[in-house]
Amino acid sequence: MRRLLTLTLVATGLLAPAPAVAAPPAAPAVVSAGSSPREDLSGQRLRSPGSASIYLVDPEGYARAFPDIATYTRFYEDTDGVEVNDDLDDISRGPAFSRDAYLLRVVGEDGIYVVSDGVRRGIASWRVLERYGFDPDRARPVTRDRADEIPEGPAWR
Repeated sequence: MRRLLTLTLVATGLLAPAPAVAAPPAAPAVVSAGSSPREDLSGQRLRSPGSASIYLVDPEGYARAFPDIATYTRFYEDTDGVEVNDDLDDISRGPAFSRDAYLLRVVGEDGIYVVSDGVRRGIASWRVLERYGFDPDRARPVTRDRADEIPEGPAWR
């Protein structure tokens, strides 16, 4: 009887089937007039003179802001290595890291991932990890099953 009621409600449109859940789309890069991506600066942490905001130049050459110091400290131990850059406004902005962004590692495996906006991006190698200065000790340990629940994006290279 319950099945018949459910089928009737679906057929009449009173009960719609649950929509499929898709992976969140990658946020588009924000390009300002007169600015351009700078892949040659990938891995650098920058801030403008007189500003406390810290940006990381991502693999695609876009400056991505850390929304707050709490987010920043999930990637780095301290602000050593942050450079003051007078030309930061000339670098295209990418999407800011989400407030819940973090580093992730799968227990029993070597890889580290950057997780932001609900998407995990595998760091391509330990050499890349070092170029970005990420602190692997800050990576949140999770099981493989838990990591696989997070949609995977392109590699962080």
